[in-house]
Amino acid sequence: MGSASLPGRALTFEEAHVRLRKLVETADPRALEPEPLASVSRRDLRELTAFHNAAMASLKKARAQERELRMPQLSLPEYPSNFEKAADVLNGLSAILFPKSRPAA
Repeated sequence: MGSASLPGRALTFEEAHVRLRKLVETADPRALEPEPLASVSRRDLRELTAFHNAAMASLKKARAQERELRMPQLSLPEYPSNFEKAADVLNGLSAILFPKSRPAA
């Protein structure tokens, strides 16, 4: 495990106020607005996760069979470019809806 360092700088309250104001003024104001919330039940999440996992497993199996057959006339679609991001979103939702209990300190 390597050591990581982050650049830091001490600011006075006045300097921090000026820097934050400049940062906010240059930002897209729409980025500061909260995103609308959507209701997702645990059951919905289970269904979405099962669908995603089944679709990726089917695609993986089909691509493996294509490689074994070595038939150039077969052409299977590539994995969707955002399949990893979709999995990350599902995992994030799962962590919110199904939090793992933390051991007592």
